[in-house]
This record gives sequence, structure tokens and C-alpha cells, in this order.
Amino acid sequence: MVRYLRSVQLPDGGWGLHVEDKSTVFGTTLSYTSLRILGVDPDDPDLRNNVSSCDLYTPHSTLLNVAYMVMNVYEAHHSTTLREKAVRELYEHIQADDRFTKCISIGPISKTINMLSVMLLEELCPSIRHHFTPERLYDAVNVLLSMRNRDGGFATYETKRGGKLLELLNPSEVFGDIMIDYTYVECTSAVMQALRHFQKIHPDHQTQEIRHPDQQAVERGVQLLIDKQLLNGDWPQENIAGVFNKSCAISYTSYRNVFPIWTLGRFSRLYPSSPLTGKMKM
Repeated sequence: MVRYLRSVQLPDGGWGLHVEDKSTVFGTTLSYTSLRILGVDPDDPDLRNNVSSCDLYTPHSTLLNVAYMVMNVYEAHHSTTLREKAVRELYEHIQADDRFTKCISIGPISKTINMLSVMLLEELCPSIRHHFTPERLYDAVNVLLSMRNRDGGFATYETKRGGKLLELLNPSEVFGDIMIDYTYVECTSAVMQALRHFQKIHPDHQTQEIRHPDQQAVERGVQLLIDKQLLNGDWPQENIAGVFNKSCAISYTSYRNVFPIWTLGRFSRLYPSSPLTGKMKM
């Protein structure tokens, strides 16, 4: 097996999915893993650190290369106590994610969609209301509100916790804009609709945070949607491009517009006296 895999290795150091294919990250990963399982040493000259040019979407920055050098030195002389603490912390996050998502393991995208579904079901199907205690819904709303970005919008998995310069430490090589989370129209629209449905059923919870014109998530989110709309009425195709991480070539033109239009229309109907509603009138 080792002899065969070496014989079909391509000149750039990678492997394809089959012998006629060009080098790909997926094919190279599978072959590399197979060779390591078969006993090939990690320092083997044929297993050099090289990525096919067709997959090298985001080359390493000088800063990242320096960081790797520092981490390699640390790895050889690391603190056992610090390592154990980091492992425990990581494991607790994994356990928490499994508990909270029932091992589905994704994040606020599914949380928002699920919450919106629950709100609609409670509104349309009174017979199932007893399955969802108000305290559980309050916790879900509190989580959503805590994940609002400073610009009033919402990202995919977490708040925007750093600056654009962190992209210089992007180690993926095949994706872009993944080191921090960004505000997206779809996520903001979904959260706003979920909050509105929640408020209709539980009007006394987090009233100021959801409704107050100076603080609320709803109006700040609407302002973000208005600011992002293009002069021709369209909304920009953002970095996720249908799928995450910028490099995917999928474009859902209608998908990226239907949610903000739905949200702005609903907002103008629910809050006709809001100054923001005036901005949406022709």
C-alpha cells in the first residue's frame, strides 16, 4: 500500500481522488492519513508541507508563519499543567455543545431557526404549548440577545470578538474570512423574526431590550438592513456566498433578498410610526 501510494503521488506532493485527478486537499488528506496509519514517519521527505496551487485560496501570512514557529517551539517544551487545563476546557465545550444541540452540533443559525419554529408552533398549535416552559424560551432569547454585535446585527456562531487583522492568522489555506464571525443579513433577519414572535407570546420578558427604540435589537437590526441595501434595491452577496467561508461559488440571489424584504415589510406593518418605517417608503 505504501509503495502504491508513493507511486501515484503527484509532482506537487499531493494526491487526487483518483490517479487521473489533480491534487486536492481532500485526496491529499486521505492519502497522507493512510500513509501515517501504515507507519510512514511524519518527517518523511515525501510528506512535505505543501498545498496544491488550486487549493491555496488564502496563503499563509508572514505573521502566521512566525506564530507557527513559536508554537512549534512551545510544543516541544509545553507546560503540562496548561495543556491539561486547555484539554479540560475544550472537552467541557464539546460536552456542552452535545447537550445543548443533542449532538447536532452547529450553533446560533439552527438555534434561531428552531426558536422561530417553536414560536410559530406555539402560536398555531396550542396543544403543544405545554412542551415548552417559558423559562427555556427566556433562556433562548437571552442567548440571542447576548450575541448581538455592536452594529446591531447578528453573525452565524458568535459575536464579532476581534478585528480584521486576525485574518492574517488564517491557517486554513482554502477558505477566507473565517477567523472572526461577521454580521450577516440572513442571520439578522432570522433573529429579528424570532424575537418578534417571542414578544407576541411573552410581551413582558426583556421588553426594553427587544422594543425600546434606543436599545432594542429589532430597530438596530432594521437599521443595519437598510444600511446594507444597495442603490439598485438588491442586497450584497456576502462572504458566506450561500455556504460558509468565502471561497464557495454558490449564489442564491433570491435567498439573500427574501429574508430582509420579509423582515422590513413586517417591521413597517408592526411599527408604522417608527422613523425607520419612513425610510422604507417610496
